[in-house]
Amino acid sequence: MKSFFVWIFEIIKMLKWGLLIIGLMVLFYFIWQFQVTEEVHPGDALKDERPITLFNPVLYDYEQNKTKWRFAAEKADVFEKRKLMILDQVKGKVFSRDSKQKTTLVFADSGKIKGKSKLIHLWGNVRIILDTNRRILTEELFIDQQKETIYNEVDTLALSEHDSINASAMVYDIKTSLLILKQPRMEFTLDSKEKQL
Repeated sequence: MKSFFVWIFEIIKMLKWGLLIIGLMVLFYFIWQFQVTEEVHPGDALKDERPITLFNPVLYDYEQNKTKWRFAAEKADVFEKRKLMILDQVKGKVFSRDSKQKTTLVFADSGKIKGKSKLIHLWGNVRIILDTNRRILTEELFIDQQKETIYNEVDTLALSEHDSINASAMVYDIKTSLLILKQPRMEFTLDSKEKQL
């Protein structure tokens, strides 16, 4: 009789260990599954929605019958569910509310317009021609329509006829044509008359 109870007791001990091992395996499986789903890249989220592709679109934004900006692109992918538009080979004009101000020209390899956020994100070989004829070269740029500013937080090169300025960031106020450069480093080019002095 003792052997039967000992045998039952041994089976129960084995079941405890088996259940513990199976429980740990299930726990590790769920942890692993959770980590795999966490490692989704931002671009992958767009793959579940097929975009509407537009070729050579021209986009406008108006406020009180005045054009705020006009952008043209070689191609635009429109993701309707996300209210997102991805642009390729972007050319654009940003207008000041003051009609006396000149237009700011913008060029970039790629761009993104998200919903009604009034924020345009441009990246890749970004070039700007300000109304002061100063040219800006950078890799990333944001155009905030609410604040009427153009800004970035990456290395920027500002060029004019007589100088070049390297900076770590920039803010350009469209209303006042004021350019602010963060940590500027300037190089001058002197005319031949100035060199003789």
